[in-house]
Amino acid sequence: MKGHNIALMVAEKPSVAKAIAQILSKRARQQFQMIESKSMYNPVFQFEYPSAGKSKQILRITSVTGHF
Repeated sequence: MKGHNIALMVAEKPSVAKAIAQILSKRARQQFQMIESKSMYNPVFQFEYPSAGKSKQILRITSVTGHF
């Protein structure tokens, strides 16, 4: 995504990732979307988040499963 900054957040589990995406996207007045993921168990949620700079900030939130 040219001209965009992309930030990644990783949550402990998929339900937490979705809850974070819902809360932050609502605050940003944006609708989050699910984008393609390599794992069927760990979706990736994405939305545009306000940025102080001129470039757009894309926030992606995903999760992990299993143990670290």
